[in-house]
Amino acid sequence: MTAVENDLKQFKTEMRRFKTETVTSHQDSNMNLMLVKATVDGSYDRIASLRNQLSDFRQDVLDRFERQENHFDAQDAHLDMHDKRFDVVDKKLDQILQLLTSLTNKS
Repeated sequence: MTAVENDLKQFKTEMRRFKTETVTSHQDSNMNLMLVKATVDGSYDRIASLRNQLSDFRQDVLDRFERQENHFDAQDAHLDMHDKRFDVVDKKLDQILQLLTSLTNKS
C-alpha cells in the first residue's frame, strides 16, 4: 500500500470513530437535556405547589386576624356597656352620698 492509501485508510478509520463519538456525544447530550428538563419541570411544579400553599396560609392568617378583630370589637362593645352601667351606678352613689351628707349636716 502506498502512503496515500494508508492516509486514506487512517482517515476513514478516524471518520468512523468521529461519527461514533459524535452519535454517542449527541445521545449523551440529549439524555442530559432530558434530565435537566425533568428536573426543571419538577422544580416548577414544586414551586407552584409552594406558592399555592403560601397563598392558602396567608388567607388563613388574614381570616384569623379578621375573626380576632371581630372578637375584639365585640369585647369593646361589651366593656363599653359596663362602663355606661358603672357611670350610672356611680352617679346614683354620688347622689346617695350627697343626701347622706346633707342629712348628717342637719343633725
